Amino acid sequence: MLLQRWKKGQRHLDTFWKSWRDDYLLSLRERTAYKLKEGRIQHRMKPQVGDVVLIKDDLPRGSWKVGRLCELTVSQDGEIRSGKVLLPTKRTLNRPLNLLYPIECSNRTESGNSEQTAENQRTESTGTKNPLENSSVTSTDRPVQDGRPKRRAAEKAIVKIRDWLDT
Repeated sequence: MLLQRWKKGQRHLDTFWKSWRDDYLLSLRERTAYKLKEGRIQHRMKPQVGDVVLIKDDLPRGSWKVGRLCELTVSQDGEIRSGKVLLPTKRTLNRPLNLLYPIECSNRTESGNSEQTAENQRTESTGTKNPLENSSVTSTDRPVQDGRPKRRAAEKAIVKIRDWLDT
């Protein structure tokens, strides 16, 4: 009986990971490719230091590494060509932009107060007050990416990912 429950749990886990790899990561990659301006890979939103990205590798998409941009390399013509990515293991990798796929947890807001939002999120994750539990938080107070308000679950996931990357 215990073995059957374990096998059922493993099947559910495999289904989740397959869905993650096949649906979410593929759509994230396609969405990034859809927003390209030119033939070479270039996202319409310029990458910024602190963005969380997936790093393309010769592995299945579900096994790609996650990191945070810690430095951007600008070429002589003023274009951003590559970036240094800080991994959770504190290792840094130098990768071209076409191998980096931004994840939907940006500090950018419509008003452009990314520093203020980043500071607020640091306070939220370390302080005792959690505004995600406060029902008075409106969609105008939340960070907005591509003009859409974020779901509460997405905001909680962002906080967890940032905590994970900060440790």
